[in-house]
Amino acid sequence: MIRGANSISGDNNPLFVIDNQAVGINYNDAVSAVDVNDIKTVNVIKGAEGQQLFGMRGSNGVIQIITKKK
Repeated sequence: MIRGANSISGDNNPLFVIDNQAVGINYNDAVSAVDVNDIKTVNVIKGAEGQQLFGMRGSNGVIQIITKKK
C-alpha cells in the first residue's frame, strides 16, 4: 500500500507496471506476469509523478518493475 488507508477515492491500490506495460492494480496480476528471477529493479513512484506518467491509473502510486532483457 502506497497511500494511507483513508484515501480520498476509497481505493488505494497502486498500479503495477512491468517494462512500461501496465498489468493491473492487483498484486496477483503482477506476480503471474513476471518470474521473480527475471526482475532487475523495482521502483516505487508516489504522488503526482505516478499520475503524470500513467494518468489517473497511476494516481494511487505505481510499482514499476524492470526485467532483465534476454
